[in-house]
Amino acid sequence: MLRKNMHKPSRRDKMLHQMGITQWNLANPNTLRGIANMPIAENIQLVVVAEETLDKAEQFIQDVLCTLAMPSQNCLCLSFDLANNLNLSHPVIFWFLKADQERIATIQKNFTDSIIWQTPEFKTLVQTGSAKKQLWQQIQQGSLC
Repeated sequence: MLRKNMHKPSRRDKMLHQMGITQWNLANPNTLRGIANMPIAENIQLVVVAEETLDKAEQFIQDVLCTLAMPSQNCLCLSFDLANNLNLSHPVIFWFLKADQERIATIQKNFTDSIIWQTPEFKTLVQTGSAKKQLWQQIQQGSLC
């Protein structure tokens, strides 16, 4: 959705107006943050999907990477919205951090060769011993390494 540019006109704006050029701004620019068919590099082995994009420098994520003997550059953190746009040519481990089965199922059906881990949202995961235990069990059951 576009809306007409409504800020105080600058000299540039006035010149464009004189030439008959209407300026527009995106009403919701965050909806275009990702790209469709976003290619994923071959080195990516772990895709961490959360409601909001996590920082892979988080200590708990670093602990998981250490357990997998995986360097940080082989991990990609993104949001559920962007996960639908992935273009993968190789299997990866998807780590979903939220119990939203409908969104997970939508993504999972596009990547049937990949391994799926599911945990509660990040804040709950790092504060709950039983949730951590379930993640470690999923890690032991299978990985790409």
